[in-house]
Amino acid sequence: MTDDQLDALTRTFSASRLSTYGAHPSITGNRLHGMHLYGWNASLSAALMLPLHFCEVTVRNAISEAITLTYGPDWPWQTNFLLSLPVKVGRYRMRQDLELARQGIQQGNTGKVIPELKFMFWLQMLTSRHDGRIWIPHIKGTFPLAPAHLSQSEIRSQLSSDLDQIKKVRNRVAHHESILSRNHAQDYVRLQRVVGWRCQTTAEWMDLKETFTQILRERP
Repeated sequence: MTDDQLDALTRTFSASRLSTYGAHPSITGNRLHGMHLYGWNASLSAALMLPLHFCEVTVRNAISEAITLTYGPDWPWQTNFLLSLPVKVGRYRMRQDLELARQGIQQGNTGKVIPELKFMFWLQMLTSRHDGRIWIPHIKGTFPLAPAHLSQSEIRSQLSSDLDQIKKVRNRVAHHESILSRNHAQDYVRLQRVVGWRCQTTAEWMDLKETFTQILRERP
C-alpha cells in the first residue's frame, strides 16, 4: 500500500479514528500496520455478527418461551406481566419498550413483538426479580443443557453475566468501534455457552458457519 493510498484512506476514515489503531502497542506506531489492524478489526467485527445473530435470536425465543409458561402466549399484552417489569432501569424504560414494541401489532402475534424489543429487555428479564415467577420454575426447561449441578439462580446469573458482556461487544460492533481490547476468545466462549445451554445442535451449526475464529488467528 502506497503513501498516497494511506493518505486517501486516512481522509476517508479520519485520522482520529485511525489513531486508535496506529498507536496500538502491538504495531509500534507503524502507519501501514495500523491500517491493516483497522481492516482486521472491521473483518473480525463483521464475522462476529453471525454468532451474535444466532445468540440473540436464541436468547429472545428462549426467554419468550419461559415468559409464556407463566403469563401465557399473549404475554406482551398481559397487564400483570407489564406491571411485573420495572418502569425504568437507568435510562432504559422497560415498560415503555414493551408498549411501543406491541403497538400496531394485533394481539396473538407475539412473534412479531419479539424482534421489536431492545436487547436490554432480554437482559433485564434475567434479573433476580423474575426468579420466583419465571426462572425457578422454568429455567432448567428453557435452557436444558445448562450444567445439572447449577441451581436455577446460578444458571440465570451466568446467563445474565454472559449477556451483559455480549451486549457490550454487540454495541461496539454495531457502532463500528474498535473491539481490540476485548478478550475475543472469551467473547466467543460466552456466545457458545448461551446457545449451547439452549440447543447443542444450534451451537454446533454456529461453529460450522462462523468465520470469526479463523479471522481471529489472522491478526496483523
